[in-house]
Amino acid sequence: MLTLDYRKLGFKLSLMGSDSVVKSYNNLKQYFYNMEENKSAKSESFLKEMFELLGTFLLEIKKSYR
Repeated sequence: MLTLDYRKLGFKLSLMGSDSVVKSYNNLKQYFYNMEENKSAKSESFLKEMFELLGTFLLEIKKSYR
């Protein structure tokens, strides 16, 4: 998720996605960006938090294309 190609695709998404899609994408990216700083990768709740954010992101994409 931290590669240049992924960032380019993320930028394109932010230009084409609805506000809710962009917001949920940003929440997911911020979680991964701050993961090392907060040491949340070592916590037991890491997977739960990550999948909640990912699920929200995917649902927002689905809602925006109805």
